[in-house]
Amino acid sequence: MATINAGAHVRQVGGRLGTLLLLVGGVVASGCGSESAVGVSDLPATVSIVSGDGQSGLAGTVLEAPLVVKVTDLLGRPVADIGVTYSVGSPPVVNSSVETTDTDGKATARYVLGRNVGTQIVTATVAGVGRPATFTLLATPHTAN
Repeated sequence: MATINAGAHVRQVGGRLGTLLLLVGGVVASGCGSESAVGVSDLPATVSIVSGDGQSGLAGTVLEAPLVVKVTDLLGRPVADIGVTYSVGSPPVVNSSVETTDTDGKATARYVLGRNVGTQIVTATVAGVGRPATFTLLATPHTAN
């Protein structure tokens, strides 16, 4: 049995020392001894779109603006050094890239529209976060000269 105090410290309750495993937000924190610090604030809780959604451009070309998301913890604070997977398609297909969040919790990806004209979907997912950020983009046809 263990308790967590307001400072996010885990205190093992009971007479024996040993390994303490704690599942917090889908991440296992472990400690040996009677007390272990668990950085709950460092765990990603949400991924949301900052900019880049709703863009359109010519099929097969790079979008003008990057696709930017922000990853935050349960308290709404940015989480740095988290991998964000950008995947194309709905459902996502194999094409994907992984970008790492900066100190502001933001990850940025450049996107080349597919060759097919129409709506294109890009999802940004973070391991342990249930809801991805979904970008809806439009590939327009090249005009004949």
